[in-house]
Amino acid sequence: MQDIKEMTKTAYKFLKQRDFKNAYKELMAAYDVDPNNTYVLVGLGETLRKQKRFDDALAYYYKAYELEPTNRFAMLGIGDSYRGLKNRDKALDIWLKYLKVNPRDYSITTRVADAYKQVGDLHAAEKYYFAALEINVNNKFALMGLGDLYYKQGNYSTATVYWEKLLKLEPHLINILTMLGNIYRKKHAYEQAVGFYERALKLDSENPYAIFGIADSYRGNRQYQEALEYYDKMKIIDPKNPKIWTRYGDCLIHSGKFSEAEEAFRKGLGVHAGKYGWYGIAKVRELEGKVDESIEILTNIIAEEPEDERPHMIIADLLMKHYPDKVGTYVEETLKKFPHFTHLNHWFTEAMMHQFEDDVEKM
Repeated sequence: MQDIKEMTKTAYKFLKQRDFKNAYKELMAAYDVDPNNTYVLVGLGETLRKQKRFDDALAYYYKAYELEPTNRFAMLGIGDSYRGLKNRDKALDIWLKYLKVNPRDYSITTRVADAYKQVGDLHAAEKYYFAALEINVNNKFALMGLGDLYYKQGNYSTATVYWEKLLKLEPHLINILTMLGNIYRKKHAYEQAVGFYERALKLDSENPYAIFGIADSYRGNRQYQEALEYYDKMKIIDPKNPKIWTRYGDCLIHSGKFSEAEEAFRKGLGVHAGKYGWYGIAKVRELEGKVDESIEILTNIIAEEPEDERPHMIIADLLMKHYPDKVGTYVEETLKKFPHFTHLNHWFTEAMMHQFEDDVEKM
């Protein structure tokens, strides 16, 4: 009969090959010989955990842990099993005990930070991410986690610091490249955003997040022809997204292609009967010199959503440009109905001030 050492050696060889059936068979044979052998108990836990039999695995890990409370493999197995069961509280409990014994293990320190972030304790998460980086400044998972933590808090500038450090270590992370592109796009740093999206597209030329992001960045930077090229790709990838059609239409307006722009807006309305397509068509009508039709479209939007301040402001602006004698009455009547329209009130005050200054200049 083989001794336990040989049986466990054979079992771990099977385990490494992911031959769980034979690994389990060898380990159970060893268990029958010595049910208190922690090496065998941990091996059984590993074999079962890797098959996602987390509850069964825990029984063996806990037995090893009770026999040897500082057994790092038993503690790690317990933590990973609870993580597999999505029981973060119990995973955290054992990981924190583990770190008292193994305080320099930055991978588990990072897992603790991740767990705290997932349960919403962001202060504790930040503390453990920093601790992990003190142990290993090049800890990629801690850099990723910190970037994600700050991003979700809206602290985009700090998020970029950690994600850009991460990219120096791992330059092929498409999701981080696109997220950085998104951050710079939100900050209107369009050229930097394009740089990150282009890097993502070199890795995956069909990545929809990078394609949409680069299209939007070119649009924000008023490079409408370049934007149209990428929106054309997005129309194929996601034809039922009305946002793509309205932004595509906006680029066509700025390119002087009014009929094509209206067609794009109407396709967007065919997907989703929202107001943004109508805003686009109203703009087309204005540029075609059909101001009354533009105002009529905006009035219809107001009929559907009277509390939306934007169409009121657009009408006021159209009246100021084309029917200046009517704008005062329109704004006054609108503000009587909606006194909380602070943007309209401010806009009208500014417009009247500029009008007064122009009149003085002409005297």
